[in-house]
This record gives sequence, C-alpha cells and structure tokens, in this order.
Amino acid sequence: MAPSRRISIEDFFRKPERSDVRISPDGTHLGWLAPWERRLNVHLRDLRTGQERRVTHATARDALGWLWAGDDRLVYAQDSGGDEN
Repeated sequence: MAPSRRISIEDFFRKPERSDVRISPDGTHLGWLAPWERRLNVHLRDLRTGQERRVTHATARDALGWLWAGDDRLVYAQDSGGDEN
C-alpha cells in the first residue's frame, strides 16, 4: 500500500490556478478565470499569436463567472458589497 500524503487545509480553500475555461464563438480566443492580486479575474489568450492578457482588474471581490457574449465581447458576474446580489 502506498504511503498516505497529508493534505493541508489551505489546499482545500486556495483559488484554482485556472478554471471556467471557454473558447470564443469564432475560435480565436481562449478565456478563463485565474487569480490576480488574490482575486479571480478573467484572462484571455489569442490563439493566433499566443499572447495572453488579463481583461478584468478586480481586487475587492472575485469574478464569480463569465461567458462570451459574442466573438469579441464577454460578460462577467461579480458580487458587490458582499451581499451576493
């Protein structure tokens, strides 16, 4: 039997390195949520050039989710004031 590995409590609550990955409707960009300044923000990669950039700049609250609203437009959800509305 393999030795057991201990998992720290922090591992259960840390932010994912990358989540909610989606490809743009026209297939030219890949987007995902990733931490920046300890908050989840939307990041994009141009699949033609490989260039990556962060397109949201949240520092107070995480981006909770996002979706493509067209080939070159996206929409994201973010809590305001901690009331989850």
